[in-house]
Amino acid sequence: KIHGGILAIRGNPDHATDLEQEDIPEIDMVVGNLYPFQEAADASDDFWTVAENIDIGGPTMIRAAAKNHGSVAVVTSPDQ
Repeated sequence: KIHGGILAIRGNPDHATDLEQEDIPEIDMVVGNLYPFQEAADASDDFWTVAENIDIGGPTMIRAAAKNHGSVAVVTSPDQ
């Protein structure tokens, strides 16, 4: 549902119908502060500790928002 709300193209009647039928709200902004992978990799030689710092969900949502950049704002840093 989250990705549907991000990727739905505003003004597209088919997308609007899908959102309504599935009770998915439109998402207008994605805010993602990604895991500090390089710092984790530098700090540990343990594979699983480093692997836990591979961010999967954050980049996926950021990419979805970028794909629909006309309708969805993306913030990836507290400095923005």
